[in-house]
Amino acid sequence: MSTPPVPREPQSEPERPGDSWRRASRWLRKRDTAQVSTMIALAGLIAGLWWNARQITEQTRQANEGRVAADVTLLTTLNQAFAQVNADLALTHVAQWHCDPDHGQRSLSRREEATLFSALNYYDYLAWLINHGRIAYDPGRTYMRAEMLQAMRYGEWFFAWEEISASFPELSLYRYRNVDDWEVCPADSGG
Repeated sequence: MSTPPVPREPQSEPERPGDSWRRASRWLRKRDTAQVSTMIALAGLIAGLWWNARQITEQTRQANEGRVAADVTLLTTLNQAFAQVNADLALTHVAQWHCDPDHGQRSLSRREEATLFSALNYYDYLAWLINHGRIAYDPGRTYMRAEMLQAMRYGEWFFAWEEISASFPELSLYRYRNVDDWEVCPADSGG
């Protein structure tokens, strides 16, 4: 008994230059004008979408770089005023008399009260910037946090709480959002 011969696959000839073009040309000849037009339009649409996506990505990157640069410029400007406010506050008795039972509400001189009120006003502005997302840079927000909250403590020690919360609503809101267990005289303050 003999076995039937195994059919062999036809040997493919190596491609010659221009074969792929001939095949594409034959493929195109089998299509009607509407199909070819649709394929060309689809290819153009895909290319256009790719180009738009690339442009949007680039614009987003540039916008983010611009936002960071604007944040750094704003923080630099705010930091200069921040340093001045802290320096002015350091020249008063506010820090030494805070939580001292001998020096409570209205015990500061008028100049010191005005300096503290000015600092609270500036910190209220910073709180507004933070509360409304104008300062989005997290390190910048946390950098100012301690001094802002300490000034709020000073204000509540030397003035009536109602006066402080009414005069500086953004700073009060900032405090409520950032501190759960608020104490005017924390245990570590010595008072």
